Amino acid sequence: MNRAQAQFECGTFSVVRFDHPPETPHIDPPEEISESYSLIFVQQGGFSVSFGREGMRFSTGDLLVMMPGLPSDTRT
Repeated sequence: MNRAQAQFECGTFSVVRFDHPPETPHIDPPEEISESYSLIFVQQGGFSVSFGREGMRFSTGDLLVMMPGLPSDTRT
């Protein structure tokens, strides 16, 4: 399960707090396609993704930039 809470919104951009509630099991789909430009700051915990053959691990303090249409494989 995903939880997204808007923190700020205007005509140009929005700031959303996104997490997975700890009391609910979370299973990622095999692939996700970015729908918009996103700056993802990892505040706590971490995750892995792959873009084609390249795998990357993100953890607390990291910043990930996503572009519309970019596919990511969440099974790494």
